[in-house]
Amino acid sequence: KNLGKTLAPRASASFALSDKWSVNASVGRYFKIVPYTILGFRDSTGQLVNKDSPYISNDHYVAGIEYRPAAKTRITIEGFYKVYKNYPVSVRKGISLANLGGDFGVLGNEDVTSVGLGRTYGAEFFLQQKLTNNFFGILSVTLYRSEYTGFDNSKYIVSAWDNGVLTSFTGGYKFGRNWELGARFRLLGRAPYTPIDSAATLRDLPLNGNSVLDFTKLNSRRLPSFNALDVRIDKKFNFQKFSLDIYFELQNAYNSKNPTAPEYSLNRDANGAITQPYQLVGLGLSNSSVLPALGFFIDF
Repeated sequence: KNLGKTLAPRASASFALSDKWSVNASVGRYFKIVPYTILGFRDSTGQLVNKDSPYISNDHYVAGIEYRPAAKTRITIEGFYKVYKNYPVSVRKGISLANLGGDFGVLGNEDVTSVGLGRTYGAEFFLQQKLTNNFFGILSVTLYRSEYTGFDNSKYIVSAWDNGVLTSFTGGYKFGRNWELGARFRLLGRAPYTPIDSAATLRDLPLNGNSVLDFTKLNSRRLPSFNALDVRIDKKFNFQKFSLDIYFELQNAYNSKNPTAPEYSLNRDANGAITQPYQLVGLGLSNSSVLPALGFFIDF
């Protein structure tokens, strides 16, 4: 209702150093409404305590250099700095929701106050090759840092998305007779996670089956890095009034294991009974597999 509070100006500029080199810069402000799990939360009396949560604001500052060695080739190196304000902080935990994770299906269903700050900064290398000699591809490599505060705006803690490095490649080669081979590779750096409080978990796990995180060590540990490759083969048939594209895709082709934060259960004996005194054991879960897919597209 108050447009002045969400005014989002943006500006960009580019200066051509030559026919192949240019310098680019941009600055802008963006706003985003908080997740509905936050707005729809009711306290014990049925009140919508978060209904007046302000929009999250984000200021972007980007500058870089661009090189075009050929008409279909583009290379850029950019630095960026992003500043977040009004980020929701859990009243009960005193922790920014950005430091808890990205599953907003359940995250945010609690009383929050929008006092958190955040910042993301880093650099990105980008290479784009449009179709030339039957080959095309896009490569990007980003090195960055992502941090947010809780109630103490002077203390920044790495967010749940602070992988440090993101690498992505998508490309392909067009053979004769409308055959095409494509591939997509992605690499994510070591994601942070919060270890459990062993003593509190031993007390809580037998009662409700939940592990208790040690928020005094928020995002202090890191998972292994992750990489995966998807491969796809297409065959296209052209008819008078439509075209048919049949493809076979192999996702996670070499069955790379996607690391997740450790999960625990209570130790059991050979008969399945929980042993006394209680002992924690890691579950060693794996959520990775090779996924084949066969499909088609029809264009009229």
